[in-house]
Amino acid sequence: MTTPSSTTAPYVRWESNTWTGSGEGRINEDFALVEPAGLCAVLVDGATGLTKANVVAGESDAAWFARNLTRELVAGLSDPDTTAEEVFPAAGARVAARFRGIPGASELQRIDEPNGSVAALRWTGGFATIALLGDCTVVALMADGSTRVFHDDTLTKLDDLNYERMYAWATERGATMAEARRALNPRFPRLCDSRIRRVDLRLRGDALRAAG
Repeated sequence: MTTPSSTTAPYVRWESNTWTGSGEGRINEDFALVEPAGLCAVLVDGATGLTKANVVAGESDAAWFARNLTRELVAGLSDPDTTAEEVFPAAGARVAARFRGIPGASELQRIDEPNGSVAALRWTGGFATIALLGDCTVVALMADGSTRVFHDDTLTKLDDLNYERMYAWATERGATMAEARRALNPRFPRLCDSRIRRVDLRLRGDALRAAG
């Protein structure tokens, strides 16, 4: 998905790209929007809850969440007197309240609710301001032709720490990563199963090398 760029703001071209996995029934759960005057742009990378529960009729909860949050953020950031620190939580609270008004949404657990990461850019006073929440990435093409990459790796570091902890637990006890997950994260029974399977292979490989 490519969002039409705007050249109303001087020397600014906004472009967003998202990817949808292959397979039957796959839906792009991301949403991007440029403010009509080209003063700000927002991309929300929507994500379903961990148990894949869905209450929105006709589309996925994540797609609904991404579209509504993007529009709220663009509306808030269009006011040059606001800051991202003010706009983000206020927009999130409005979308959350709207979502919980959907039949069935109030019965969901927090891990079932849709969520997403955000990349927002705003052009004010000759400066571009970038705000990131989650694992979205912004690549800026500079006037001299060079590029700069903006990315918040906090979630990646947290994810790595979590898996290293599970890996150490499993190694000490001769257990699988699935067993470590259940012991250390009992509230998240479906947490990243594909990565856990890959690490289980690593554990078996380590065991074979030790035996050899």
